[in-house]
Amino acid sequence: RGRRVRRIVLTGYAGDEFARYHELTGPLILKFAINNGCSFETVDLSGDRPASWNKIREILKVFQDYDQVLWIDADVVVSPQVSADFLEAVNGERWWHGLVLHHTPCGDVPNCGFWAMNSQMVPILEQVWREERNIDHIWWEQASILEQMGYQPRTGDCYQTHETPLSERTLYLDKRWNWHPLDAFADEFPYAIHCTQVVKRYEWIKNTCERFC
Repeated sequence: RGRRVRRIVLTGYAGDEFARYHELTGPLILKFAINNGCSFETVDLSGDRPASWNKIREILKVFQDYDQVLWIDADVVVSPQVSADFLEAVNGERWWHGLVLHHTPCGDVPNCGFWAMNSQMVPILEQVWREERNIDHIWWEQASILEQMGYQPRTGDCYQTHETPLSERTLYLDKRWNWHPLDAFADEFPYAIHCTQVVKRYEWIKNTCERFC
């Protein structure tokens, strides 16, 4: 028999606002991890770069002990009852990572708020971190990941210009795994709701958590 794949669900935040979000979303993410046989950790995203950038730093750290990482932003509300069976596919043989592609007024945007990766991603993450590109981009580290996938990350006009080694190893997940309020999305029950770009965000997250409890 092969060695058991070591998997972890990772989330994190920096600052008081996102700490309040995590108080609501963290328990559901923990239950989701347990129900899917994964370890769980919440990490500190404070540092010299914008908080979203620092998830690259933290993901690289946990890859020292795990084979697969599923990153979930602190403003994502995930149903603890759903099965993360896509993790079996994101195993390095065909796919290196998996995420949702949104069709929004900004264009076609792969979203790193719900992001599954295996260890083949480590060199790419190290390169993205080392190059220090897009630190102040409105999409932060996501802009650099998009560039690695052959996208030009311009807000309002984002689309893929060419295939790359990473894009060819990208599994686009069902949109229900990262439901986005600005996506042209079918009216199906989502697995995870990304509570972003909405008014009264805390209340939106609170109401969504109650829906999934």
